[in-house]
Amino acid sequence: MPSALAEKYKAYSMLSNETAPSTEFLKSENIRNHFLDGLEKVARIIDQNSDYDAIIGHKITDEFRARFGSSVTIEERRKLALSAWKTTIATSKQATYALPDVDMLFLGRTRNNLREFSFFLETLSDLNRRISHFNAVDLKLAKREHSQDDLDQLLEHLTPKMVDYLDCRTTIGPELVYQLGQFAVHFIRYLFSLARKDSKHPLLAIVANDHSPNPVAFSLAMKTFNVPRLYIQHAEVSNSFPPLDFEYSILRNSASHRIYEGIGPIDGNVFVISRFPGSFIHPKDITEEGGKQSVVLYTTGRVELDGLHRVFEGLKQNPDVSSIYVKPHPNQAAVEWPSDLPALSGFPTFPHIAVVANSSVVIELLHQGIPVFQNFDFDPVEADYYGFVRNGIAGPAPTEALSGPFWKHFRFDLEWYSQYTDRYAPPESVSEREKSRLLAEVNYLLGRRIRPRAGARKKDVAPKPVNRPKVKLSSIGKSAVNFAAKISSTLVLESVKYVAYESPLKNRKAIQDLRKADAHLVHRAPSAPPDPDKMKWLCASIAEATNASKWLERTLDVGLITHEEAIKAIDQLYLNRDPIVFTLFDRIDDLEDHLPVYLWLSFKRFEITGVALPYPLTGMVRAALEIPNHRFVRSSLEGLVFNACLRENRLDLLDLLFEKGLRVRSETLSTTRRIALLRHLIQSGAASKYEKTRAEFWEAETPFHRLKISDLDNVFGTKHSGSTHEQITLAFETSAPPTIAAEFKAEIKPVYDRLGPSIRFMDVRSRAEERDLFQQLVMEALQHKRALSMIRLSDGEGYAFADSHEYFSLEDQLNRERHWWGLELDQPLRSAITARIRAAVDQADVLGIPSIHRFVRDVHEKSISFKANVQGRGLLQVLHYFSSKESTALFGDEKMNIPLFRSHEAVREMLIASERCVLVSSANTSQLPDWMRGLTNMDHVTIPTHFRTSRNAKYHVSDQPLPLVYEAIDEEVRRKTSPGTLVLVAGGIVGKIFIGTAKEAGGVALDLGSVMDEWLEAGIHSLH
Repeated sequence: MPSALAEKYKAYSMLSNETAPSTEFLKSENIRNHFLDGLEKVARIIDQNSDYDAIIGHKITDEFRARFGSSVTIEERRKLALSAWKTTIATSKQATYALPDVDMLFLGRTRNNLREFSFFLETLSDLNRRISHFNAVDLKLAKREHSQDDLDQLLEHLTPKMVDYLDCRTTIGPELVYQLGQFAVHFIRYLFSLARKDSKHPLLAIVANDHSPNPVAFSLAMKTFNVPRLYIQHAEVSNSFPPLDFEYSILRNSASHRIYEGIGPIDGNVFVISRFPGSFIHPKDITEEGGKQSVVLYTTGRVELDGLHRVFEGLKQNPDVSSIYVKPHPNQAAVEWPSDLPALSGFPTFPHIAVVANSSVVIELLHQGIPVFQNFDFDPVEADYYGFVRNGIAGPAPTEALSGPFWKHFRFDLEWYSQYTDRYAPPESVSEREKSRLLAEVNYLLGRRIRPRAGARKKDVAPKPVNRPKVKLSSIGKSAVNFAAKISSTLVLESVKYVAYESPLKNRKAIQDLRKADAHLVHRAPSAPPDPDKMKWLCASIAEATNASKWLERTLDVGLITHEEAIKAIDQLYLNRDPIVFTLFDRIDDLEDHLPVYLWLSFKRFEITGVALPYPLTGMVRAALEIPNHRFVRSSLEGLVFNACLRENRLDLLDLLFEKGLRVRSETLSTTRRIALLRHLIQSGAASKYEKTRAEFWEAETPFHRLKISDLDNVFGTKHSGSTHEQITLAFETSAPPTIAAEFKAEIKPVYDRLGPSIRFMDVRSRAEERDLFQQLVMEALQHKRALSMIRLSDGEGYAFADSHEYFSLEDQLNRERHWWGLELDQPLRSAITARIRAAVDQADVLGIPSIHRFVRDVHEKSISFKANVQGRGLLQVLHYFSSKESTALFGDEKMNIPLFRSHEAVREMLIASERCVLVSSANTSQLPDWMRGLTNMDHVTIPTHFRTSRNAKYHVSDQPLPLVYEAIDEEVRRKTSPGTLVLVAGGIVGKIFIGTAKEAGGVALDLGSVMDEWLEAGIHSLH
């Protein structure tokens, strides 16, 4: 369960990607309070440290220091401080940062800070989630968006607080004035950065310092904009630190927790997690040990050189010291070490005694089993700043004792161990428990993310050099490498080589080895060298890559292809029904950094498979509407957004699309989208809005396209309906584009004329009497236990009638196989399946065939031929079968299943009349609708689902596709069917075989088709 604190940020997290209005915060009282809080945080560490000047004194000029000399009164100091504060702001750079679109924004530069950030990210790896992050220190300043008036207004708002704060102080020194000025500059910059229109707010802002001007400013600016903050303690703390008031804090040990509790009340969630990766090693007790010792001096960032020389000289006089070294601080300022004092660049691995200044490295050394003593003469901070000596954690090593065996006066015994573990070494079980709490909180925050994040631009990292393989590289690969070799750096060259040579096109043997050798699968011949055309090369590379998503990610990273090229290639692969597209769907997270491609894949996956979008639709739509206006990319995304809004019944987001869209606008909608919108308005019951929208669209459309609107009226029985199939056919002949009309009269109309007396259900969607007639046929067959079957034949069923390939080619058949099952069948299996389908069709009592409604839907003003696409060729192939085939069946619309079976009541009437029911479908039994699950006389024969729905949890997924197991299923259907059995089949094209088998066994077998998807609410229904 999320904490109350996480709930507090729920509302903000839902909007965390939104930018604030540019000037709203200028009037906020919160901003003044946070500003004052920042002054106090920065000042506290200065007020508590009398030697603070020694720490930052090198940043302050003598002239500035002289202004605050001892003779200057406190009143003058206040005036000077305010003036200096204003001057610092006025003379600072007014540029701001465009904050990147990341989950987590860090701020920290030192090695210790970066180490803590790495620790945190490593901890989060247990979540197994993609987390985008960036360090704000790597941001580049950009031209400011705020005006001078905005800055003046903000300063006018903050100045009274600054005056009040200075008036309350009794001491004001140059160090304080300097640091407060730095805080103000950073605070203002971060505020205006957060308010930029091109900035994105992180889910979490993270610092590893709670008292220096820059991180304090960063933290409080984030707090002003309600961004949750996390503090990661990077070193030991003292009573000089400000109160702990972050939403989340990760402390290193109990001692730190106690110190913060002593400073003041703690706000937010605190997690005490050890940073030590290995087990504790007890320091060796050397009080009784003889022999000589090595000593290493550990410094802080600032070194008191005189003190260091005294310590060094003292140790040199010690007869029991064999060698002396210095280990500089990671952020050591430039120091001229004594010539005979070796400086270590890395951590010493040899046994030694550590003599440490005021540094939290004491704890890290002790954990590794190194005896630690402290001397405070070679750093400028007050003695025993962290209290390690005072609390008996480290031994004292005063300068005067260094000439003798100072280590013999302090014991690392059991009493010491008890004191140490209580304060600085939380048990592993405690750390693990605290880590689990932390992960739950972070996971909750990440779960509130409502939209994808592109992430910050990655730093280019050259891959390992790739040796040119002894194979022929594709021509486009050669061109890329040769071009890069002439004009680009080694970095780009190596990246391009990686992309080009890692494309598996060149390695034919590898391709063959990777392919499986299933008995019924035909493997395409190894690819020929790709065409020089880049798109063909790209499609082939994606299709045959060992890891398509990673290959595509890297190719996009190095700029070898654009987002537009990637999307076009994937779309082409989908049109070819290449299964690799579904592999990309499975690995969609690999491409989130490339937001246009990620959004396109997410929306496309949702449209095709019904798999939920990775983020709420609101966030996805807003992300899509922020994509730059590159014509194809933006247009294709807006088209997918349009479809998604209709599928999710989000007319509010559709209005947002029409308002902010650049390509899809209400006034310029294509005819196809107009029909989709009108269809949705009818189905959602928005009658008045339908009428208004219909009138607008009718006025804007051509006579032929008005036929589409009229047909829609007929399908749904609106007040404008009334035309019959025959009347619409006549209107189509006279208004369709000339070549289409000619083709229709030559190849389609004759089939309708031939079947005329048997056409009984072509208007079943608009005429109740036709629906009643079909219901009567089924009920009588069930009551008299007479066999009956109904089969629908749409464009896909052209597959079954294409032995001679009059219209539907072998490539069309392969295309459908890849679409349905994700593979290509061998010819014997294909022939066996199509023969069984035709046999079932020949014995059917009712057949749904392509009607005029389908042709009205598919044809547009610019259409040239039905044969121009695989769907059109499939429709022609089906009708061609009946151009000479004798049949006793009654004919109707291919979509007759929708008006006949969409009504639960009509189906329940059939179920009650039957002795038993057999449902043959790929639905997961647990997903069946409630009204169906309660039936006691129903058997469910579960079959492998369609390839495109294999990622949808509502469907049953099998290790093998349906064509490879259909015979066993067919036998099960036969066993379970007898006269009086109602067999409802939703099994795609192979399901026609089961319908034929059920009729042979005496049952009443009906082709449910896509109605099953509607019953499941699977979200994959057609919009058109």
